[in-house]
Amino acid sequence: MLQPHVLLWQTARPLLGGVLGLFNKLRPTSGSAVAWTFLNVWLFTAAHRRRRHARFLAMCQSMHDLDEHTLSVLLGHLPMWIKDGDYESVRWLNDGIRTMWPHINKMVCSLLKNQLEPLINDEMPDNVSKVSFYTLNLGSM
Repeated sequence: MLQPHVLLWQTARPLLGGVLGLFNKLRPTSGSAVAWTFLNVWLFTAAHRRRRHARFLAMCQSMHDLDEHTLSVLLGHLPMWIKDGDYESVRWLNDGIRTMWPHINKMVCSLLKNQLEPLINDEMPDNVSKVSFYTLNLGSM
């Protein structure tokens, strides 16, 4: 199996030859300088990308090799809303609903009583005279 840098060079050689030839045809005096600059930048970027990828793989391998206790210690420093998806992260919304709940309860119950009672009574069979809600409550928080 070929080394990655050898494979990269074999893949890039025709492209670089074409680029160098293009620069030399367009500007014979400064084309080679531009081409060499382009080549150096490209090689530097490729090497930087390889080093960064190698560091990432090493970090992933080191995380994979950690035992359960070490991972729990590391994860202990994370906020609860990251570790647990069910954690309450919008406390302000819950506080607002808790404050408004008695008013919401009263409004929804009134709306249900006024809107549903006539609809239910219109659909009732003849042997049932009337249906009404004596007490309607959505509960408390």
